[in-house]
Amino acid sequence: RLHRLPIESVNYVISHDGFTLRDLVSYQHRHNEANGENNRDGHSHNLSCNFGVEGEAADDTIREARARAGREGEPGEGLCIGFSFHIADSVEQGIKEATPFFEENIKMFAPLGFVPGLTPEQIDAVADPKRVRQANLPTLRHAVKAGSWLIGPPELITEQLMEIQHKYPGLEVVNVGQPVGTPQEVILEQLERFSAQVM
Repeated sequence: RLHRLPIESVNYVISHDGFTLRDLVSYQHRHNEANGENNRDGHSHNLSCNFGVEGEAADDTIREARARAGREGEPGEGLCIGFSFHIADSVEQGIKEATPFFEENIKMFAPLGFVPGLTPEQIDAVADPKRVRQANLPTLRHAVKAGSWLIGPPELITEQLMEIQHKYPGLEVVNVGQPVGTPQEVILEQLERFSAQVM
């Protein structure tokens, strides 16, 4: 797959093994010995943090740290969501205008490992103009569909941002910007349009 889904950014063990929020800040390793699989089922790539003690902790400092990290809140609270954007008269026009900047960004960051989901062959092809078109690299159209880019008329971008605000009522910060490789004059023009027509 070329792009990660939003669900993949959440510790998937929550829905699979039923970890509670308290478990996520108390255990760093799986503990499903009781299911008869000798703790071998699933994977061990848990993105939880135990703050130095596996399981219950008597140390007040650890318990306080866990309480701060594991507090309940509104969806999105304490998070910042970021998007690249391009304002245009239509989605199609925006994709056409921004595709060169998107591709330049991939050329720059794929070899550094910052474009998730690429195979080693795709990363090698990025540097070879003869192979890049056949490498099945992610496109800006994929990014728009995945929701990591906001493209189109200001009204559509505003609508998409309002949907995000509704979905994550605790969200206080949304970061918008242009990808590396975008000419400075385009960045300034896009930021001016965003501030005048979207904000």
